[in-house]
Amino acid sequence: MNNINKALSFTLATLVSTSALADTIGTDDFSFGGRVEGWGGLVDSSYEDNLRVRLNAQGKYQINGAIKAVGKLEL
Repeated sequence: MNNINKALSFTLATLVSTSALADTIGTDDFSFGGRVEGWGGLVDSSYEDNLRVRLNAQGKYQINGAIKAVGKLEL
């Protein structure tokens, strides 16, 4: 669970810092998405629930006339 908290904190920090840059770069070149899936099971009078989260981001940035940076991240 501690690793999940670290990953979510890193993702949130990345999204916050990226959104701060979005004003100067232009938000048309970036996209963010994801999904949350929760499910549970009742077996022999014990209930277990699970939660899965998938986040993704991708973007393009034109560095100069000849060089373009492209990135994709999925957690």
